[in-house]
Amino acid sequence: MGLLIRPEIRGFVCLTAHPVGCAAHVEEKIAAVRKAGRLPGPYRQRGTNSLQRLSRSNFAEFTARYEADYARRLGHSGLQRITRAVERSLECGDYSKGVARIRPTG
Repeated sequence: MGLLIRPEIRGFVCLTAHPVGCAAHVEEKIAAVRKAGRLPGPYRQRGTNSLQRLSRSNFAEFTARYEADYARRLGHSGLQRITRAVERSLECGDYSKGVARIRPTG
C-alpha cells in the first residue's frame, strides 16, 4: 500500500503536488502542443503593448532631461532605479519572448 497524500488546494494551486508528477504533466502538455503544431484556444501572439511602445519612444528623452527637470525632486540616483525598473518591465512584458498560459482544470 502506497502513501496517500490528500490534495491540498489553495485557489487553483495544488500545494501538495509532487515535483516529478508536475514535470511529467508539463512534458505531456508540451508534447501535445508540439504535435498539434500550435497552441490550443484563442491565444495569439500580440507583440509589444502600448506601455512598451511609449517607454521605448520616450525614455531616451526622459533620461536626457532627468538632471535638469527631475533630479531635485526624485534624487540624483533616482535615474538608475527608474532605468532598471523600465528595463525590467520592458523585458517582462515582452510578449514576443513568450508567456505562460495556465488554465485550471476541474
